[in-house]
Amino acid sequence: MNIYFYEDNTADQFDPVSLTRPLHAIRCGLKTFLEWNRDKLPDGCHISIIVRKELENITKELYPDYAVNPDEFGDGFWVLASAVFTKEEWHNLLQSKVCFRKQDK
Repeated sequence: MNIYFYEDNTADQFDPVSLTRPLHAIRCGLKTFLEWNRDKLPDGCHISIIVRKELENITKELYPDYAVNPDEFGDGFWVLASAVFTKEEWHNLLQSKVCFRKQDK
């Protein structure tokens, strides 16, 4: 299962922190946005990270185990980088295979 965590134009809302790091790496309490979601995903998910071009190199350093701005995309789920889902919400999303919206995003 491919999961694509992507940034969109809402990254500006996290200035000045988002000027030097991708949204995925911003801490929300004890964990980053990515860690909150990754820890709830089932085993076997392939995570890719889509970031602004100017943060691509630092993102590759921060997340060497993930594909960063891959050249090709397969079937999968696209999730806004700053979204945080519960384990139940992830389960429902992955089972439904339809568009899932939360707070108009």
